[in-house]
Amino acid sequence: EKDRNVLLIDTDNANPTLTRQLGLTGRPGLYDLIGSPDMLPEQVICGTDIPGLWVLPAGSAATDSLELLNSSRCRDVLHAIMSRDPNGIVILDAPPLLITNEAPAVTALAGQFLLVVESGATPRSSITRSLELLDEKKPIGLVLNKARGKGELSSYYPTYPYPAS
Repeated sequence: EKDRNVLLIDTDNANPTLTRQLGLTGRPGLYDLIGSPDMLPEQVICGTDIPGLWVLPAGSAATDSLELLNSSRCRDVLHAIMSRDPNGIVILDAPPLLITNEAPAVTALAGQFLLVVESGATPRSSITRSLELLDEKKPIGLVLNKARGKGELSSYYPTYPYPAS
């Protein structure tokens, strides 16, 4: 969203891939913030070179990550973050739903869901089980990732005209 601020939060305690990919390993983050009542969000939220995009890394590994995510402190921190910019977008990057205990706790914090499915790799049964874990009263979207270009749309989009530059 060009005219809105976006905060991307890495909630994956066991495998903080987002934090690593953005070069933020070793920086304090979400689990430090939730675990330290004196810490403020602005002390751990990192700017990026993209205007309006901010990142909250996972931070230090926490042995009590599930308890931290289920805590009132976590809800208070997220509420404070969202209150600062009511028109902003907060994205919680969660670990895989079927692998960790933390993922269902993250879904309880979210207002809507975007389930990412790897084409040709994620079994249908895993998709079904994942959808069963999500609150059906909240909007649910699905993204098919790493599609190889087979099917009806692949024959349409390669011929889609691009505007001349």
